[in-house]
Amino acid sequence: MTKVLATLVVAAFASFGAAVHAADDASTAPGLTSDQAKAAKTQSEAQYEAKKDMADAQHELNKANCETADAAATHGEKSACKDVAKAQMKKDKAQAKAKEESDKANIKANTK
Repeated sequence: MTKVLATLVVAAFASFGAAVHAADDASTAPGLTSDQAKAAKTQSEAQYEAKKDMADAQHELNKANCETADAAATHGEKSACKDVAKAQMKKDKAQAKAKEESDKANIKANTK
């Protein structure tokens, strides 16, 4: 049940991310007005939060997979699998943060 729920959450965030990504290109258009810059910044922050939530959901799914993937796996193997899942989550969150900072810098540079 939790695997199905986690999968649905990840799918929902992925579809949200795809829809938001289409509007992402507008946030770097040259000559943004103050209102447009504020809207683009808000959108960038929303994308960042969505990507963080997606990384958390994927981490939970990966942890569940570690527990159920191999019944003969030792505690150490399961622990190592969970460590890899946590490292991937941290990497995904760092990428999301870097993207947000880049977007904010682009918005600031292109504001009239």
